[in-house]
Amino acid sequence: MNENDFKISLGKVLEREYLKKEASLGIDFIDVYTALPDCNLSIEYTGIFTRREWNTYRAVLHLQCRLDKIDVFEKYSDKIQEVASSLFGKQDEYYLTDIVIAPMVEKYETFDFSEIGINETLRKAIADAETFMAQGNYSSCIDRVHTSIHGYLRKRLDDMSVPYEESDMLPKLFNLLYKEWEQLNNSEIDNMILKSLRSASATLDALNDIRNRHSLAHPNEEIIEEHEAKLMLGLAESIMNYACKRNIC
Repeated sequence: MNENDFKISLGKVLEREYLKKEASLGIDFIDVYTALPDCNLSIEYTGIFTRREWNTYRAVLHLQCRLDKIDVFEKYSDKIQEVASSLFGKQDEYYLTDIVIAPMVEKYETFDFSEIGINETLRKAIADAETFMAQGNYSSCIDRVHTSIHGYLRKRLDDMSVPYEESDMLPKLFNLLYKEWEQLNNSEIDNMILKSLRSASATLDALNDIRNRHSLAHPNEEIIEEHEAKLMLGLAESIMNYACKRNIC
């Protein structure tokens, strides 16, 4: 049996089971079938007799799920096994008789800001951000990444002898840099890229506001969610890496 096909089918049957028996299953059962696609699923075929039917053996369903979902999977483990066993049926001499639920070793996406680590202070901020990203704590990275970009832009402006105000935030500093580059290029493609960079300035403006109003940099009441923080970090990485490689800033 193809394990990936089995996982897809199991998710669909679990969803159908919830829709049929919503009253007897808690609303958190939704987390089971919606999180299942992200789980690692494998079936172990043992040499242990089932004692259900002559010469039949036990198969074990192994599910590795995200740590934040393991409680709900354990809560409904009997229901998952019941549905999985019915779906599995009899495969050769095997029946699915057991389920083992364990946490999945998660690997989180990290974003590379090493290009802007041009001094020890910036490299330290980037290293802190990388540690948080490796743990999936993207919201905790916002302040460090903001600090890194802010410090990098100011250093580049200093190197180019471009004046700026001490109070200038990310979008203003970024605009000063790409305007310097704008004077040297006038091809059609460059003009389109410059148009995109003007939009990128709005992204850095949003990053600046999120850092000040919705991050752990200050005692803010509403903190940005991890998915949204990850989106902002990805956009910031793309902007800064392109700008560095093209000597825009």
